[in-house]
Amino acid sequence: MKQSNENDNRTDSERFNLNAINAFMQHFLWMDFELVWVNSHTLQLHGFIDEAGDDKILITFSSVYMSCVPVSFIYEGNDAFISIADQEQAISVNTAYNVTIGHTVFILSGTDMQGNLFIVAKQVEMLT
Repeated sequence: MKQSNENDNRTDSERFNLNAINAFMQHFLWMDFELVWVNSHTLQLHGFIDEAGDDKILITFSSVYMSCVPVSFIYEGNDAFISIADQEQAISVNTAYNVTIGHTVFILSGTDMQGNLFIVAKQVEMLT
């Protein structure tokens, strides 16, 4: 992983706390997700095991530039749930959508969708 900037020695995964999100998700064989809130600044994904149960996780993306995420999907536990796009993926998204400087392309994988889902934002946080 590339470093986030010269003054910050953490990797992007550490800076965005993606390791904590992925470690939490490893406790579940699967989880349903719904897009519960989206506006010009925030996108929230709510994860749950069954519709009658309590929320297990709420993932909030801030300063959202764009997303390619269905309103509901299933995490199947096969791969890391969230990562940062590699250089080739980031260039592809940037070329197609003119992503502005300072945004990060987050990839959601291990889902019941054939391709990767992505959210372009400046920050991501998890509540459990």
